[in-house]
Amino acid sequence: MLIQAENAPLHSCYSTYANLDVAYRTEQWPGEPIYTNYAKWKGTLDYIFYKPSQGMHVRDVMSLPAEARMKPGLPNESFASDHVSLLARFGVV
Repeated sequence: MLIQAENAPLHSCYSTYANLDVAYRTEQWPGEPIYTNYAKWKGTLDYIFYKPSQGMHVRDVMSLPAEARMKPGLPNESFASDHVSLLARFGVV
């Protein structure tokens, strides 16, 4: 049984983020955030992965900033990095 848990697929905590914030819903990225990096290149580079098979479930995730706050690019006066922070709260069964 332990081998099965080790081989279980990883899931992204933000895989349904577009359901929480419709501004992030696109055909290209149906569930993940459009941006976790907003610099010369803009897109999703950052993830938090977990294994539901190990008794964990995502309780909530931190909201991401609106695109207008990231313009013209990161880092800026509000964000010290070209990546936005990701944060998830987990529950354990």
